[in-house]
Amino acid sequence: MNTIEHMSTEEPDLLTRRVIDVLTRTQGMKPGEIQPDSTFEELGFDSLDAINIVFGLENAFEVKIENEVIPGITDVRAVVEQLRPLVAARPGDGRATTS
Repeated sequence: MNTIEHMSTEEPDLLTRRVIDVLTRTQGMKPGEIQPDSTFEELGFDSLDAINIVFGLENAFEVKIENEVIPGITDVRAVVEQLRPLVAARPGDGRATTS
């Protein structure tokens, strides 16, 4: 996989950067290997990885990701879009993590 072809000219928002950080840590990857446009297939993530990823995201963002949406989370952008309303709905200032 050539990560350069996945780089956007637009800077990822804070939520996207945090998601990439969680994915990098939970999957033991090097910084820069995961980009906002990366798919789980390109990254070699399987269904067992998805479980680990969901737990990592739930812990990092203090949210609950419903089991029904997990099969539809197949890339970084899908993770961000599923998390955005959950993070915004958290008690306290959820906006700080989405800008």
